[in-house]
Amino acid sequence: MTSSVTRRAAVGALAGVALTGCGGRARPEGLVLWHAYRGGEQAALRAAVEVWQAQSKVPVQLVSIPFDAFANKVSVAVPRGNGPDLLIFGHDRVGDWASRGLLARLGFWATDAERFFPRTLDALIYRDSLYGLPLAFKTLALFYDRSLMPTAPASTDALIAQCKAVRAAEAMQPGRVEVE
Repeated sequence: MTSSVTRRAAVGALAGVALTGCGGRARPEGLVLWHAYRGGEQAALRAAVEVWQAQSKVPVQLVSIPFDAFANKVSVAVPRGNGPDLLIFGHDRVGDWASRGLLARLGFWATDAERFFPRTLDALIYRDSLYGLPLAFKTLALFYDRSLMPTAPASTDALIAQCKAVRAAEAMQPGRVEVE
């Protein structure tokens, strides 16, 4: 599912990712961000980085690393001082990389972590320290009531529109009281 909601979330999340330093050092020429994106994901990342750069005035160099080589490259390059300032990767390596000193704790940098769903942050905490911010999360299944929605929505925008239509129709029922 792609939508304007997804694009806005990616732009907002990129600002959070920019706080996820691997090397804990600042480069005068800007930030280096490693990722394994291809195709549409890579294009969306480029667009989000352009927005972030325009707002922050901090240049970001995107470095695409093949997914199969990514974890090993981090494990080898970071201890030698050749790693990125930032990276985008799955949360399954946080504990290992944090215990080996390959990730910097966010600590006071993550002042707005409450804007994320708590469960998305849990996966990025190791030994009571936060090592990253969620860029995205996935819904693996969508359950819906076919009596209210005859077909599954094809996009996030369609889901939102259908939900609004269902709520509006329910509000029209006599004796209906909305409770929030």
